[in-house]
Amino acid sequence: MSFLNQFLPERPRDDTLASVVRNLAHLLNAKRGYSSPLCEFGLDEFYAQQGAPASAEAVMHQILADIAAYEPRLRPRALVAINDEELPYLFELQGEVLVAAGRPLAKKVKATPCRLAILFDPVHGEVKIEVASVR
Repeated sequence: MSFLNQFLPERPRDDTLASVVRNLAHLLNAKRGYSSPLCEFGLDEFYAQQGAPASAEAVMHQILADIAAYEPRLRPRALVAINDEELPYLFELQGEVLVAAGRPLAKKVKATPCRLAILFDPVHGEVKIEVASVR
């Protein structure tokens, strides 16, 4: 279960992938420097940089850095820009979700390949994440 799930009125009874997607949405919708006492939690403000050639690349770099720092259940293999010429940006994250077999602290961990679609709107500072596929 993700850390933020502990604060929901009713704890969700879903699988690890749904929990990872929800945690990732909280993380990527947080504004760096404002949303948490952790200075590096969330994404920078990209409103002023929208349309700049390096803007999509900077967003991709921050997404991967945030995943590495705050979502250990997700192992990204690749983050590909599907649409970085116009807004909102569309990215595809290819990777593996680490699923514990049995209890949350089980010793057996299975890596399940998945693809996530990440829609980033720098104008509104909003990130939407959907599961594209799971094997």
